[in-house]
Amino acid sequence: MAGLKRFLFINIRNKYKISVFLPVFMLCMLITGNLFQYMVFMFFAFLHELAHILTALKFKAQFKSLAIYAAGFSASMDLYDLDQYYMFFVYIAGIMTNMTFSVIFIIIKIATGSGNLLINNIIMMNTLMFITNILPVKPLDGSYIVRLILQRFTGYVKSDKIVTGITIFLLPVLFALSLIQIASHLLNISLLLISTYIFLSYNQVDCEVFYMIFRKYQSKIKKIETGEAYEVREMIVNEKTSIYDVYKKLDKDKYHLIKVCDHRFKILKTVTEKNVIDNIMNGNGNELIGNVT
Repeated sequence: MAGLKRFLFINIRNKYKISVFLPVFMLCMLITGNLFQYMVFMFFAFLHELAHILTALKFKAQFKSLAIYAAGFSASMDLYDLDQYYMFFVYIAGIMTNMTFSVIFIIIKIATGSGNLLINNIIMMNTLMFITNILPVKPLDGSYIVRLILQRFTGYVKSDKIVTGITIFLLPVLFALSLIQIASHLLNISLLLISTYIFLSYNQVDCEVFYMIFRKYQSKIKKIETGEAYEVREMIVNEKTSIYDVYKKLDKDKYHLIKVCDHRFKILKTVTEKNVIDNIMNGNGNELIGNVT
């Protein structure tokens, strides 16, 4: 999958990626007479993403890359050293930007008494971006906010699994609503574009989950190396369990010692979190935990 994804983007200086579907999508919009709406949508989608970037930079986070999809933008920022309080502000920045534009153009509409189609479309686009982005659907802002709250109680990986389940359920619903919107002669394609964006950018989040675990692991190791005591969580797993399945149980806030047992619960060996991470990094996630040396 990772090899295939390399062919789906045009890379510029390893910082900017443009989807190969972008020109095809633009041609479809042109043929269907929706190109201008599409360009307006992409403009406000860019401002949404720019708000995330500027807020992250304000908190000294590092900008990594920007992906331009056929129906939106996705910035990658190194937020993993930020306090959760600052993370929340980064995640909510895009939502607040769309809400602000929606309110501004509503005020313009009321003040001028205008029934201008462009103004109406801008209001609807930003309102839909605001409403959909608060949903806990990957990779929309709401998914990051909900995951940020849940991980305090469930751990990072489990919170991500919950959000994934919600995404799988809600994505077909969003596509269905977008088709109903178009069929009802509400000639605005923004919900369809948002649904398409979710579908095309969904896989990127899996990498972020592992990156979060890995960064927290590095932090744990540094603290242990400097002589600081660190809380340990012990786990017991069957020797037939895959390394990847063990990794999914890791909690970012504790260092793990994994007791590997046989079918009679006899302890065979102890594997550390470092062993698990090293094997994942080396592409051995499908190897059995019992074979780790």
